[in-house]
Amino acid sequence: MSKFDFDAFTGDYPLAVSKERYTEHEAIEIAKRELGTGKIEMLSGYVRFCFGTDPDDPCAGSYNNWWLTISKGCPKRCCPVYVFRVKEV
Repeated sequence: MSKFDFDAFTGDYPLAVSKERYTEHEAIEIAKRELGTGKIEMLSGYVRFCFGTDPDDPCAGSYNNWWLTISKGCPKRCCPVYVFRVKEV
């Protein structure tokens, strides 16, 4: 089991919640609380702890961090996650 729990990210989907630690219902409740709204969209993805550069802030340099990828598949050494954003009305 991965050490990843849930965390905020930059980009279109600002919240990821671990599928290994939480059920879908628990993840939705966390997303509603963290995003501050009841209207959310959910996708599948995975996170990986590795060395990289944030494309949203290239001046920050390279560092180790959790990196989010939105995809249905989850390669080895990754943590599958529920990915959330506020639903646009």
